[in-house]
Amino acid sequence: MLSTPPSLCDFEQWNDIKNKELDKQLLQGLKQWDGVKRLEKRHKEEALKEHKKEEERRHVAAYREEREKTVEHVHRAKAVMEENLDTQRKEKSSRCTQ
Repeated sequence: MLSTPPSLCDFEQWNDIKNKELDKQLLQGLKQWDGVKRLEKRHKEEALKEHKKEEERRHVAAYREEREKTVEHVHRAKAVMEENLDTQRKEKSSRCTQ
């Protein structure tokens, strides 16, 4: 086991008292800076999530709109077909009676 050599005099005083205060201030500044960076990162992540949600809403709205158009088109096509069938039936029945 190593032992420390005896001091040359009985006077002992820490030489880094001022540095400790500066270190505390530096660490406090770093903590604040880190906190700001974390806050900025969280805001960016939340903005990205909101952007993705908005994109999804737009996609869903576009899909619903396209589906409504398709359904409307199908209903119109069915109506035209039924109208044509009624017309064809009338023509057939009028031919048979002539």
